[in-house]
Amino acid sequence: MRPCRSESRVCRISWMMAGTVDAWLSILVLGALGTGVAYIMNFNVIRAAGAQTASMVTYLVPVFAVVFGVSILGEEISWHEPVGAVLIIAGVALSQGLLRRPKARVPAAAAPSAHASGSRPEPGRNRA
Repeated sequence: MRPCRSESRVCRISWMMAGTVDAWLSILVLGALGTGVAYIMNFNVIRAAGAQTASMVTYLVPVFAVVFGVSILGEEISWHEPVGAVLIIAGVALSQGLLRRPKARVPAAAAPSAHASGSRPEPGRNRA
């Protein structure tokens, strides 16, 4: 039951603020521990592996969110979650240099020479 019988704005605000000490403490703990620890860990990853690797870690968060949601919370999974995970992991692997396109082999007879590329100076001109 509401402790304030009036419908004034002050009464409504005081009712909303009453009993929220646990909520405010939860917010502070979540901010200090969850965000603060993650911030420190992110800077440790930047220091150890570089900024590119640290930014790639954040792309994997949705993949782990789906995995934990399915395994812990029993959420349903449809076709687009695994497809998205494959795209994310492939993008991270590509940006890290783990996936490379095979180089096309050019036969030696078809390979362009240095003279055909235009690097030879014209006759009568100085090379400087």
